Amino acid sequence: MMHRLDDKQLRTTCGCLVKDYLPSCRNSTSVETRETSISQVQRPNRLRNRVDFSSLILPLLILCFALGWSCRSPSTVQAQQVEIRLKPSAIAMAGQTIRVKDVAEMRGSDQRTRQKISDLDLHEFLPGQVNEKLTAAQVNYRVLLAGYTSEDFRFSVDSAEYVSLIDARHYQLQIEHEIKEQCATIYGIASTAIELHLVTSPIELLGRTNLDASTLMLDAKLPLELPIGQKKLTIEASDDYGNKQTLVATFKIAVYRDLAIVRATVPAGHMIDETMVERSRRIVDTPHIEFANYEHVVGSQAQTDLSPNSLVPTRSINRRVNPAKLPVVIRRNSNINVIMQQGALVVTLKNARAMQDGRVGETIDVLNPKTKKTIRATVVDATTAKIAD
Repeated sequence: MMHRLDDKQLRTTCGCLVKDYLPSCRNSTSVETRETSISQVQRPNRLRNRVDFSSLILPLLILCFALGWSCRSPSTVQAQQVEIRLKPSAIAMAGQTIRVKDVAEMRGSDQRTRQKISDLDLHEFLPGQVNEKLTAAQVNYRVLLAGYTSEDFRFSVDSAEYVSLIDARHYQLQIEHEIKEQCATIYGIASTAIELHLVTSPIELLGRTNLDASTLMLDAKLPLELPIGQKKLTIEASDDYGNKQTLVATFKIAVYRDLAIVRATVPAGHMIDETMVERSRRIVDTPHIEFANYEHVVGSQAQTDLSPNSLVPTRSINRRVNPAKLPVVIRRNSNINVIMQQGALVVTLKNARAMQDGRVGETIDVLNPKTKKTIRATVVDATTAKIAD
């Protein structure tokens, strides 16, 4: 690595070069003049005193190069350096070999130098634990140990003073909990009835972003119906530093539902009451299942013979009745629960307002308390209506 000469060093170096070379030029000229005077006495005087300037070419070139090197602009020097910017936080797994690229972003210089510095391990400062802090001074010392000098790299002005290392497993549980709570709020389901697992690795999800994982806030863009099974969700992420980024993560989502098990044989055509079936809490991890929810079975009519100790299939019951023969059970402006059903999966919207009177089986207008929009729902009982198909 070449060092920049200050003005005093430059003058001293160039002075010595000129001082060393000029006497040799004079001696060479003197000898040549004497030889010329002996052999060619008749030549004009102007040729006797000529100087061989070719001997000055080398010192002049060295002088020009030294002047050019010393006059390099600071921007040129910085462009040749690797700029290191530490992240506020990084996600790591216990036992993982942490490298510079895991905790910092790098710019400038050539790609080969950046790659070499990126691959430097930091195991000397991290004995394998997580939830620790890695300082800029430690990273600086590690790069110096690798043989680089202060002219090869520098830290950016917006670089963090230290990096907080967060346990990937702990952070995964935090993400799952937050998205589960959002699902429970949006779909009106108890969070204890939801099973949610983050399939995407937290390191893959956030490891290459500039977000501060220790202050991260997540806002999932959920569909109208609860996504069951393995689904990709779009998440708007932000942190306390004002950074924002859209993330896409894969989740596996399931819910616990109360299905109905037949106690004793129910012949076709019979109305099913609570004495004929019992609740069985099962986990549902597919969007469509063939078994009916307990609340839908009670009060329905058996379409086929139902065998003891079996789940009631959706196709085996009929809940359709003639609403004109039934009394009004829901009055206008009363608060009711609205069921949104997909197969045997039921999501409840609470405190919706009935916009008109309704009998069981009738479809009425209902005001959604969250969106303030009117939806159509079929009356189930005095407190419940179902989104019309």
